[in-house]
This record gives sequence, C-alpha cells and structure tokens, in this order.
Amino acid sequence: MSELGPLQQEVIETMWRLRRATVQDMLDAVNARRARAEDARDSAGARKTEPLAYTTIMTVMTQLWEKKLLTRRKIGRAYVYRPTSDERGYHVSRLQEFIAGLFGRNESVVASHLLDALEDEGGGRVDELIRELRERKYIE
Repeated sequence: MSELGPLQQEVIETMWRLRRATVQDMLDAVNARRARAEDARDSAGARKTEPLAYTTIMTVMTQLWEKKLLTRRKIGRAYVYRPTSDERGYHVSRLQEFIAGLFGRNESVVASHLLDALEDEGGGRVDELIRELRERKYIE
C-alpha cells in the first residue's frame, strides 16, 4: 500500500465517517468541511480557497479504489463507494507493512527486536509485555 497524498487522506477519513458515499456525497462533505475550516480561519485574513471539482473527487476516489482502500458498486449511473476497513484496520495494516519492510515476514525477528528495544528502556516493560501475551494466550 503506497502513501496517501493529503487529498486522498482527507477523502478516506471522510469516508470512514460517512461509511458509504457517491462521488457527489463526498464532494459535498469535503467542500462543506473545508468551508467550515475556512470560516474559522477567515478572521485571521487567510486567503480563500476554491471548492473542489467533481472530477477531482472522482479521480481521488478511483485512486483509493485502485489501492483497495474502497470498494464500489454501480447503482444506476453512479458508483457507491465503501471503505474496505475502518480507521483502526487501516492503521494496523500500515504498521504490518512497515514492520514487514523493516524485518521481513519473520515474526521471531520482529519480536526479538521489540524485546531488545523494551529492555533498553528498562526490564519492567518486558515483564509487562510477557504478562499481556500470557493473558491473550499467545504464550504459556
């Protein structure tokens, strides 16, 4: 999964809130949020931004669908998009990819590095982690 750009991040975060949306639904939600943010900044004399175009949001939602962060189903003439996971699931997936990139897919190497890092901070954290692993029945 590649990094998300700022607009992609804004759209996926809005989608987690909406749970399902057409391009028009997303356009309305993103432009409304931006207008509220702009109203809050307006007193500071910030420069006005133009509302986003329908085609911009359509492109971003297609990109998120291609990255498998959204599903879509055609209803009539429009696609209805849904997120493939909630926000927590997305972040867990990103973390797993990050760890795999650092250590490969070898769980024992990852666990060893985590234990080394925790020991460097003080042995009490290792005991706490072992206790939690036992409670979750990952170890005996």
